[in-house]
Amino acid sequence: MSEKAATKDIIDALTRALRDSEESMRSLACEAFEKIAEKAAAHDTICALSQVLQDPDKYVQANACKALAAMGEKAITNEILETLSHMLKHSTSYGKQAASEALVKMADQSVTNEPTDILIRALQDPEADVTFYVYKALEKLSDKAAIEITIGVLIQKLRNPDHRVRNYARETLVALAKKKVLNDFMDVFIQAMQNPEAFVKVTACQVLKTMGQTAAATSTVNAAIQALKDPESDVKTSAWELLANMVEKEATVETINLLIQALQDPAWQVRSAACKAFAKLGESETRNGTINIVIQALKNSQETMRCAACEALKEMGENVAVKDIIDALIETLQDPQVSVRRAACEALAKMGDCWTRDETM
Repeated sequence: MSEKAATKDIIDALTRALRDSEESMRSLACEAFEKIAEKAAAHDTICALSQVLQDPDKYVQANACKALAAMGEKAITNEILETLSHMLKHSTSYGKQAASEALVKMADQSVTNEPTDILIRALQDPEADVTFYVYKALEKLSDKAAIEITIGVLIQKLRNPDHRVRNYARETLVALAKKKVLNDFMDVFIQAMQNPEAFVKVTACQVLKTMGQTAAATSTVNAAIQALKDPESDVKTSAWELLANMVEKEATVETINLLIQALQDPAWQVRSAACKAFAKLGESETRNGTINIVIQALKNSQETMRCAACEALKEMGENVAVKDIIDALIETLQDPQVSVRRAACEALAKMGDCWTRDETM
């Protein structure tokens, strides 16, 4: 028997198994079709599987979704798309999840926007469990054209009055950023940092931060610096965290001075983010230039600025425990303000602790 004939016999047997009275047999047949999808992607097989999408058993339905999604462009028919769209609204939770994931795979394979459009329409559904599975499935999207359409909708959803919708949209965008599939859309998120809605700006910062060094461009730094002026502490904190991720590459005088000012911010989240940024600067190649700026700040006329400079050097810790800094901090112990003297003492203690640990190792 030829390989072609044997394949036909297998496909015929599996097609009959799709009509078996036992749910487990129908489910296993779907699983088998998923594994041989490339060879089985013929009209008759696709029609048989499309009928199984309406199976009363949720596991059979889900495995039929997976098999059809694996068959590529041939399985993207109007009938199947309509059935999957119906499943998103009327199936069990298991079926909704499977339909969402199948549509995302089809969106990555399709030459049209139809699967993507179905997913976008589903995001308008008032039922939270429908949108939840669609958002989670969209995290796996990889086709550039489909992503471009989806990003705009997700950014709009960040302004939704329902906090669950906003969080779903944010989580989806961050998950896509982790996959490195948003790198071509960096400008969209830089622009989003100018949105009047605080949640949109916070999410844009988080997405750019997740992109890592890909987003470490002057335009991103400038947008983050502008966000530091926002009245919302959440926005400022997110901007500082973004800067902390990029500051090793973009450690300008303006950035360092803003970081020092951030150490005086009334919001503890902002101060904490600035401290983390200084800790990273202590490890960066640009640290010498940074250190000089901070040392100069020890002589600033404002007491709070001098305290902040001590705090910055403390955060840098063992990475900056060099003579120039130690001399400057020792001199600061003579500051007329006790708060500054205390901050200098704590910074010196941190550096001394690092030395002690090194000597005992």
